Parts: sequence; C-alpha cells; structure tokens
Amino acid sequence: MPAYSQRDICVAERLNVSRPVITRLETGVQEPALSYLLSLSKAFNISIDELIGRKPQTNDYLFEVFGDYSEEPSLPHVIDYLIKNPKMIV
Repeated sequence: MPAYSQRDICVAERLNVSRPVITRLETGVQEPALSYLLSLSKAFNISIDELIGRKPQTNDYLFEVFGDYSEEPSLPHVIDYLIKNPKMIV
C-alpha cells in the first residue's frame, strides 16, 4: 500500500475524492474530469489554463489580436477571425 503525504490527504479531502484517485491523477494513469479541474482551480485559486500548463493570455496579447474595440465585435467578424485562425478555437 503506498504511503500518502499530508498534502495528498489534504488535496483529496478538499476535492472530496479518494487518495488513490489523487495518485492516479498525479502519475497520469487517470485524466482529470472537468469537475476535478474546477475544484482544483477553486481550491488553489488559479485558472484551469494554469493547471493544464497553458500560459495565461495577457491583455496586451488580446489587444494585439483583436485591436481596439470600443464596442463588441460583430458576430460575422468573430466567425471570420476564427475561420482564419483555427488555433484560437479550443
């Protein structure tokens, strides 16, 4: 039987999951469900993007991509942009 750290026990309790589930998530045996990601995000006060290793988008980057909109962009403009930049679709 594996030895669990105090951290493992605390995380498991905060997420309301068993310690073996935490071990499977940490070792990559099991992929986390969205509900786990949401719970982790809230428990550690970080974004889901940060949890999965993505860099958060800065306002400068968003301004560079979308420009200076004083009002909401029109739907056709957004659709056109997404067609031209499919990597922006998650």
